[in-house]
Parts: sequence; C-alpha cells; structure tokens
Amino acid sequence: MRTSPILRAILGGQFLMEESATQAYLPLVAALLDGSFKAEDWRELQSENAGSANFHAIQGSATSLFFEGYSSLDEMPVGSVNIMSVEGVMMEEDTCFSAGTRTMGQRIEEADDHANIVAHVAYVNTPGGSVAGLERFANIVANTKKPFVVLAVQMCSAGVWGFCGADHIVANGRTSIGGSIGTKFDTKDYSEFFKKMGVVHRSITATKSTNKNAAFEAAAAGDPEPLRAQLLDPMNEVFLSTVEEHRGDKLPTGEKERAEVLSGMCYLGETLVAKGIADSMGTMQDAIQIALDLAAAQAIAAPTPPTAISQKLSFSTSNPNSMSLFGAKSKFPKLEALSGKTTITAEEATAANEELRAAGITTAALITEGNYNALVEKGNKAEAAEKQVTQLTSAKAKLEGELADSQKEVERLGALAGDNPTTAAKKDGDNTEASAKAPSYFDPNAEHNQEAAALLG
Repeated sequence: MRTSPILRAILGGQFLMEESATQAYLPLVAALLDGSFKAEDWRELQSENAGSANFHAIQGSATSLFFEGYSSLDEMPVGSVNIMSVEGVMMEEDTCFSAGTRTMGQRIEEADDHANIVAHVAYVNTPGGSVAGLERFANIVANTKKPFVVLAVQMCSAGVWGFCGADHIVANGRTSIGGSIGTKFDTKDYSEFFKKMGVVHRSITATKSTNKNAAFEAAAAGDPEPLRAQLLDPMNEVFLSTVEEHRGDKLPTGEKERAEVLSGMCYLGETLVAKGIADSMGTMQDAIQIALDLAAAQAIAAPTPPTAISQKLSFSTSNPNSMSLFGAKSKFPKLEALSGKTTITAEEATAANEELRAAGITTAALITEGNYNALVEKGNKAEAAEKQVTQLTSAKAKLEGELADSQKEVERLGALAGDNPTTAAKKDGDNTEASAKAPSYFDPNAEHNQEAAALLG
C-alpha cells in the first residue's frame, strides 16, 4: 500500500505522463491533501481480493473471450498466451491502484521461461508514469524469448518507453491514443501558501554541498537551464534512443516529421500506425491471433512441442457477453494448410515461404524433402571435394619440401673441393709399340687348332 510515492511524483513532476492525464489526477491529489482520501478503504478492498489470480491466460481453443485466472503458471494449459493488464499510472512499486513495473517485469520473466506459455499479450491503458524502474522494465519486454504483442488503448510517454520493444503493437481503434514521447518537469511554488499557514521554510546545506538540489532551486526561482542540462536532456536522450532502437525503422523517414514524433506529440487511431508508434489497428482478438501466429512462425525456426504450434482462435458466441472471433483471419493460412500433410509440394512450400517473408520473417523457411536430400547430397560431395583438396595440398607441400632439401644438398656438394683432373701423357722410357702389343698364347700349329682350321675351310 503506497500512496505517498504517487503524490510526491505528481507534485514533484517526476513523471513521464501525458498532460491531460496529469490534470485528471489533480482531484486525487486534492483528496490526498485534504484528508478525504482514505487508504483504509483500499486496504479493505485489497484484503477482499487477496486470493485473486497472479496470472491470466487464454488459449486458441477457448470457447469465449474470457481470460482464465491462475495462481501459478503450472496450472495453465500447454500452449497458453500470457495476458497482462496495465491500467493507470506506471510506478516502479505496487500501489493501491495497480501492480508496479517491478512486479509486472517479474511476472513477464516467469511466464517467458515457462513451457506452458507460447506468447504474451499486454492490454495497455496508461497515460505514462514514473521514470524509476522503467528502463529495466522496457528491457524485459524487448528481450522476451517468446512473442510479445501490445493492445494499446492509451500508450503515452512512459507507456511508449516501456512497450516500444514489443514484437507488434495494435492500436485499439480510432480513439486509441499514443505518443507524448518526451521529458518534462513541473514544479510548484508553495511559499505563499505556507506563509498563510505560518510555515517558514529554511534550507541549509553542508559546506561542501554547494550543488545539492541547486538545479531544482534554480528552476523554482525561474531558471530552468541547470535542470534541463543536468537531468532533463540526458534522460530524454535515453528515452528517444530506446524508441529509435526498437521503432526506428517504422518511424517517418522525413527529418521534420520524424522530429515531430519524437517531440512529445500525441496521436489518435490510424495516425499512430502512420507515424510508426503502432503496427496495425485492431481488437484484443486480433492481438491474440497475431501472438499465436508469431508463436507458430517461431516454432518453425526453433521447434517446440506440437501442442504449442499453429493454433488458431475459434471463439464461439455461446456466451452473449463474449466477443466472437468468427472471421478472424490467420496471417499464415497457406502455412497452416500444410498441417497434417505427409507430403508437401514445391509449390506449397514456396507459397508458405512467401507468407513468412511478407510477415518480415526472413530467418526461417520451409523446404521440401526432395530439395533437402539434394542439398544434403551436394553437401556430401562438397565435403569429399574439400577433403581431396586438403590431401593434394598436403602432398604438394611435402614434395615442395623434398625438392627444397634436394636443392640444398646439390648446393652443398657443389661447394666441396674435388680431385685434380689427369691427362694422357707419354713418360720417358715407355715402349709404346711393345706396351700396345699384348702377348699372344695362340698356337696355330697345335693339333686341335689345325683340325678346327680344316673344318672351317
């Protein structure tokens, strides 16, 4: 139970909040100041609802547009969409009005890690709120592993900061309002009021605390520049950079029009889509269907349990208080048409892939078994060729090494000193004719030689 943070924030201007909403809260401020607001009433209301559900979800097979409440995520059926509601001023801590961004962020993280949840949908109806804790909350929304879709009834200022990182933002009709992207500080001078009450305010700082609250005091005295330079401009840059990071490719490309969107302007309905603050117009049914479509597309890229894939809303009108979803169109009818088929033609795969590309999904695609096998075969051939190239490269390197060693050996042998060459020369005393005529041991008069001569004629 906290009312004082809200009062201090509204009075002190520590809000990123659309101005008309700020004015609407002034009666509450007055009630808090004059004591007519009783926090005990809110405590009693909270105690009556102490056993209320912490989580709400809906399934594609639900019989009516009714969000079932659960005390834990384990109770939810597999394939559920986590539903959260953001009503009123966004504060870091829980208040008597609503859960704070700290609690909401924790619940989103818990749901995102649970196997029963396939996506998130947030119903956002907020004029803005406190900067405290907002950056962390925005990071949680932007970094969910499962699709996050927003239905924006009112999404202003801190609401834009907190939810601009969602995968898809649906503007809830022509009167939906959003924007107010900017930072502002309001201060009030109560000195005359306190004088009438006999209250004298004195402020004393330590000797070395020369800048303690100096910027705020200067602003109260009519000089806004120190506060603007120290806090407002730096904080606003963080705000704008967050919006640019997550919505930059959807904001107007023209410099003047883009600057207008980031200057604090508010827009209605279709203009929210035209200015890039929202992605489409629609209802809660549309937001849930988009979440389921995104979950189905995600399952193609990273397979999940079959019960969590390719759900399509099928609400009935049996409950007169429910809202029918007959006629709600899936974003991937050609993809869903393949469900249950054992054989898919190349034409069917191409048509389904065109749907995925049209939805901006470029990191995953369908492929027929024949094409897959052909790719595997090509991959095997390429692997064998790469192996052969590696072996030949190794053999070539070995031969080149041996050749280099041989060349070094040749160079080494060529550098060695050899014997002196000799030439034929006649020495004194040599009898050339005698030495040239070899002695003969053939006796022509021998009996066997004469017989041989007779036979040969």
